[in-house]
Amino acid sequence: MNTPKLKCVVLEDEDDIRQWLLKKLTTYPELDLVGEAASIDEAYSLIATTKPDVAFMDVHLIGGNAFTLLSRLQANGLPIPYIVMATGYPDYVMTALNDYRQYIVQYLVKPFIEDWRTKFRKAIDALLAAKMKDLIETETIKITPTQEKFPQTDFIFLQNKGKLLRLDFDHIAYLEVAGGGESIVVMDDTYHVVALTLVKCMALLPAHFIRVSKSNIININRVMTVNRNERTVEVRCTSKNKEIGISNTYYVALMNRLPLV
Repeated sequence: MNTPKLKCVVLEDEDDIRQWLLKKLTTYPELDLVGEAASIDEAYSLIATTKPDVAFMDVHLIGGNAFTLLSRLQANGLPIPYIVMATGYPDYVMTALNDYRQYIVQYLVKPFIEDWRTKFRKAIDALLAAKMKDLIETETIKITPTQEKFPQTDFIFLQNKGKLLRLDFDHIAYLEVAGGGESIVVMDDTYHVVALTLVKCMALLPAHFIRVSKSNIININRVMTVNRNERTVEVRCTSKNKEIGISNTYYVALMNRLPLV
């Protein structure tokens, strides 16, 4: 699988540093620079319109900071790009890594002009690896679902641990990674540990099941609420509803599948 060029934006409030970054980053053929911004509002509009894969981002921007920007993007359902965070304040780096760990793949402590080639090469390699992982995950969820193979059935029999296990689709609330190549299928009043990965489970499920994270698949018919700020979904279960986190990779796909009015 070939990795396409990464659409990249540069978000930096200091003009001289921003121009220096743009000049250096244009030397990397892996990047397609699609815009720059100095303020929170400009950065928000830029990301909303260009939907970049990655961003070289300073912590401080005109009108606020990077965390304000990321929260605003998240609250409005816009995908957050992978980030190389630049800062002259290392304490902010820890905040970034704690609150936005899933988006930040590398950080640069200012001043970073010395040995910039090595630092940028490391950062871009990390961005490429993150993007490639996304592409692989996207490909795995394109496997033909069960409804195309068995259009008349509301259930399947799964060979599992020497037995044929019946799984009624309407009774499945969600699935969860169990580790070791196994998954947990949570039903109304019980659960089953099956010797299949989530990727293989997804290939056996009908269209009303969707992956929401690396660890979970949910039954859309069981969705009760979606907390857009916290990025969680509440799934109806017989005993007690389950709150499940939604990762950035799958958030937009989930929102597109829900019948919003």
